[in-house]
Amino acid sequence: GVQELVHENNGLTVSVRNTEDLVEKMKQLISSYAQYNLEEIAEEAAGQFQYATIGAAYHKLYHDLFSGRN
Repeated sequence: GVQELVHENNGLTVSVRNTEDLVEKMKQLISSYAQYNLEEIAEEAAGQFQYATIGAAYHKLYHDLFSGRN
């Protein structure tokens, strides 16, 4: 889920269906925007979601699922 991807260095999470929390987190984000390293965030996302990484994860999943079958 989102909680596994978002952390203090790349953003904020918001409580589900809580507009007050959304407003508060948006204010926090606007006031602390400069603290976020956009290049670092982009590099982290690219590392997690590039084709090779996703492909390797699917390959491992398929291998684990079907390795015991003939």
